[in-house]
Amino acid sequence: MSLTILCAGDAFITAHELADQCRRQLADLGELNIRTHSSNWPDEPFGDVGGVREAAGDPSEISSLATDADVIVTHLAPITPGVIGESPTLRGTVPTPVGPATLA
Repeated sequence: MSLTILCAGDAFITAHELADQCRRQLADLGELNIRTHSSNWPDEPFGDVGGVREAAGDPSEISSLATDADVIVTHLAPITPGVIGESPTLRGTVPTPVGPATLA
């Protein structure tokens, strides 16, 4: 089985850290294809992005990396309805912060 994961981090919780955790926690699932993306938070403030109240980054960048992703693991990336709609293979999102404000 092959699993494609987009790890979207920032300067606080890096994409590299998210990817390392995915590799450790999901190693038994088979081949992992991991992509990474980083926003500039906290150097650039987070805010409302495409209806996601607490997000940092550009939804179009996330969409372009998630087109064939099975899972998106994110700290503050904007997982908007558009991102989800443009990701036909997406099975789930995993936000690392706790709270409803990080998903639209």
